[in-house]
Amino acid sequence: MESNGWWILPQNIMDEQKNKQRTISIDPLFKMVEVFKTNVRRKGEAKMLLLKLVQLFPKHKINFDLNDCDKILRVQGKNIPSEKIIQLLIRDNYQCKILE
Repeated sequence: MESNGWWILPQNIMDEQKNKQRTISIDPLFKMVEVFKTNVRRKGEAKMLLLKLVQLFPKHKINFDLNDCDKILRVQGKNIPSEKIIQLLIRDNYQCKILE
């Protein structure tokens, strides 16, 4: 199912993924989106983090939505390394968790 260019997983697949390691691998043509809740508040902070994330994960589309109340970090691509992303933000003294 596709909506506005973003892929949406059926609920049963999302529920199965919650019980597995958060590195997700699906059909090569199928792009995943992982959404994280953060405490990144300033554009400068977001830009600095984006530079790091894009260097580490160049094949992924990554952006922040700082206007959202959850200060969203959105990552799109194949094989999203969720735990590594969370660890990177935590190492830089930010909060980050998968938005449920």
